[in-house]
Amino acid sequence: MTTPPPPPPAGPPRGPLSGSGGPPPAEPPARRPAGHPDEPPPAGRRPWWRRPGGVLLATTALVAVGAAALVAVILLRGRDGDSTPDIETSTQARDVATRAALAPRDWGSGFWPATPYETTLKSAAVADDSCRFVDQTDGDLLAGLERDSERPNTDVSVASTVFVYNDDSAAEASIERTRSDTRRCPTETDGKAKWEDVHAIELAPPEGFDEVTTEEGRQTRAASGEATDLPYTLITGRKGQIVFQTAVYGSSSESRSAAVKALSLMLSRVQGARSAGP
Repeated sequence: MTTPPPPPPAGPPRGPLSGSGGPPPAEPPARRPAGHPDEPPPAGRRPWWRRPGGVLLATTALVAVGAAALVAVILLRGRDGDSTPDIETSTQARDVATRAALAPRDWGSGFWPATPYETTLKSAAVADDSCRFVDQTDGDLLAGLERDSERPNTDVSVASTVFVYNDDSAAEASIERTRSDTRRCPTETDGKAKWEDVHAIELAPPEGFDEVTTEEGRQTRAASGEATDLPYTLITGRKGQIVFQTAVYGSSSESRSAAVKALSLMLSRVQGARSAGP
């Protein structure tokens, strides 16, 4: 009897984080909001920024955009010697965000799409005077996209978010608000969810960004109100009119390096649009 060949390797390649796969968990890790979707979720489904488990700022199917199609709809210019998109319309902004936001395989083996996986954002969540997250509509925001992934049967979840603004100054104001919220609010809440020991840290910034800010802390209450203790790292970087965010949650030993690598990967995909063109 002929022995059948072994099956091909399963799962995506290694990325900033890696691990073994498995069935999705029954209750994925609550997420600190990056923003609110432009439309309410279907009846019977908990809004994504209120679901239990996870973190962060500030992501149900993967949308693939070919490099040639992307280049066809955006104008490119050089910024400080690097190729980055000069975005003028919402359509261009959505194409750039779709290209840059990371999919599960970009994080490494063992990551699966969270539920929901991909969320279009029309506003950003910011901390009010009481350090509670509120929805803030921004007329300068052309497009926003978040993708959430998770490592099943663990506390590890990750998020990749892209905000594209009308111009550089609007993007500068956005990252400054993120930086200010981190400094003002050692404790933050969103409904029953709670984050404590929120603080800024200094990391060597990845190359190519105009500015970068990093936040760390712990989630101590899930959206359900259940006690938890999950560390996170959130890195926000700006390049021109684009703000990138990566968040790694529940993996204190790997979170910093993984978030930095992921942020660099997002930027490289935007800068790579020029080389992918005709």
